[in-house]
Amino acid sequence: RPALAGFVLAHDGTDAAVYDIVAPPAPAVVASIDGFYPLERRGSQRWRWMGGRGSWIIQVPRTTAATLDLELSGYQHSRRVAMSLNVRRIAVLQAGVERSWHRVELVALAPGPHELTFEALEPVSPAPPGDPRMLSVMLHDWRWR
Repeated sequence: RPALAGFVLAHDGTDAAVYDIVAPPAPAVVASIDGFYPLERRGSQRWRWMGGRGSWIIQVPRTTAATLDLELSGYQHSRRVAMSLNVRRIAVLQAGVERSWHRVELVALAPGPHELTFEALEPVSPAPPGDPRMLSVMLHDWRWR
């Protein structure tokens, strides 16, 4: 099968293939995640649920202005999620019941670690019977630009 964007086949062996990474490095990397439940999968779909609050520690390798695209959906109804970078609010996103992409500009990030927090602005809701979790939004995917 053809290589994914950003990869070039360097060696195709009998039981393995080696690829070179030719994509430019991401402006930031998520180093740790807290407040989100473990990754869940169904077929090709994957997601993480968030309760009332979550946080990421992002690692920035060089001074940059980064853009973060998040794919979210609200649990049971549309929900607002406030995002803060190093305790300064930077955005309020409206996550509808259907999954949708949201763009957040993270300007003038210095090299090193930064805390990105997510806070549900409406009360969390109980998961279906038999599941003890309290849920607010589903994080489907994210991309750095």
